[in-house]
Amino acid sequence: MARPPATRRTIRRRWLTALGICALIALVALVIVNWDGVLLVGRYARSTAIGNRFLKAHPTYQRDIVPHADVVSALDVYWSEEHPDAPVLIFCHGGSWSLLSKESFTCLAALLVPRGYTVVLPGYTLYPEATYDQMADEVAAAVAWTLEHAADYNGDAGRVFLSGHSAGGHLATLVATDPRWLEPYGHSADELAGVIGISGVYDMALMADYTRSQSGSDELLVGVSGGWRNYAAASPIRYARPDLPPMLLIHGSEDTTVPPAISRAFQEALQAAGASSELVIYPGAGHTDFLFRSMWGAETRLLRDIERFTGMRAAQEP
Repeated sequence: MARPPATRRTIRRRWLTALGICALIALVALVIVNWDGVLLVGRYARSTAIGNRFLKAHPTYQRDIVPHADVVSALDVYWSEEHPDAPVLIFCHGGSWSLLSKESFTCLAALLVPRGYTVVLPGYTLYPEATYDQMADEVAAAVAWTLEHAADYNGDAGRVFLSGHSAGGHLATLVATDPRWLEPYGHSADELAGVIGISGVYDMALMADYTRSQSGSDELLVGVSGGWRNYAAASPIRYARPDLPPMLLIHGSEDTTVPPAISRAFQEALQAAGASSELVIYPGAGHTDFLFRSMWGAETRLLRDIERFTGMRAAQEP
């Protein structure tokens, strides 16, 4: 005998309610298990919104410039007509060598251009389409282009600083330390005024050890390096020597993605080699939190250190 319509509607509501509760439980579980991932998505969303507002209001920028005929990547440059002969900051984005893009960090230009910088954001081919050597070559092409064209964008070619966060910190410091990347483009690290590594990976073998201890696998690092035998060749720490440009290394004390021990090891190697370098550890900071808060204008310690290192702020200023 068929159920009355009211009874069927009641059963349907109960099923929908049960499904809704299950979905809510699954969402809560996802947040609890991967809260860092949820936060990261939110940070990128906010940063993208800031960058988009900047693009609408700021008239002087150029995107998707191909720096050399032999590379497939492009770069973006942002400058101000009000600040001639500006220091130039090249910033290589992070994202585990496999995620994100230069456009994700337009908000960094939104922060620094009004403060008197010309900002260059290089892109690079991501893994698995490329391994570290192609990425480093593409970053080197962007650095060479910047040195040659800085004046066209109100930049001072004598004050070009190379920087990067996480995987971008790895690529930036690798290009600055290993001569084989800039030499084919007719340039050298001597032309850089300084290098800023933020939460960077400077020793691939040490990073692999840490990754295996956390997840049981260093598969990504093996792939990015083109095999574990290339860990040494892909590591900036291998190329520590006294004639490197000045380096500022910044790391969060609570970083569980790239442990601060990697920055400490690189600093020790640089100091032992007689290089000019400084390590700053931010107490309580993680891997991306202080970077994004700085780009939003909500935190000043990273901005202060960048301005101090690049000569835009006196060392004694708070």
